[in-house]
Amino acid sequence: LWAETQGDNLATFRGHSRVVTSVAVSRDGRTLLSSSQDQTVRIWDLASGKCLKELTGFNGHAYTVTFSPDSALFAVGSQWGVSLWRTANLERVSAYDASCARVSISPTEPLLAYGTSANWSYENGQSVFLVNYATGEKLREIPGGGSQVAFSPDGKLLAMAGANDAIRIWDIRADREIGRLAKRGTVLALAFSPSGQYVVAGYEWDH
Repeated sequence: LWAETQGDNLATFRGHSRVVTSVAVSRDGRTLLSSSQDQTVRIWDLASGKCLKELTGFNGHAYTVTFSPDSALFAVGSQWGVSLWRTANLERVSAYDASCARVSISPTEPLLAYGTSANWSYENGQSVFLVNYATGEKLREIPGGGSQVAFSPDGKLLAMAGANDAIRIWDIRADREIGRLAKRGTVLALAFSPSGQYVVAGYEWDH
């Protein structure tokens, strides 16, 4: 944990036995989630650094964690599926079969997007799925969307990328692709700027 302004290292959260793949902080700033290749997700008290709970049973690498806008729910993406959990009692409320590389939750609607990958690899992105997590209904499959997904701050757009030739921008309401951004390699991370005017991608250079 780092101080944003001074850059001081405030705390180190120890417990995972393998690579930590993703972290997320709750809206109230009290809870930290972490996922790992050790096949667990840990829930931490941010103030004390204490691990409150360890979730197991993912039967493969846990790749990604993210909170819903109100932090009442959180999603986990792993080698064998996507699951949605209640933050208060850690009850699993729904699950979807998929080899999932990244999950994103809309900031404005009960929509969950997840990017799938073949052979548990970021490089082999397949379809992107959109799910209404309030009803559990799968709304859309976008073939070739990629393994990485990110909603825009207003929830109107979804960015998708992987090893394919471009970052694709999807209009949620119109249900269609509205643009493509050229890229240089396999995208391993994807995000919108707070204004929604920019898309930022971290990628592995393809030599």
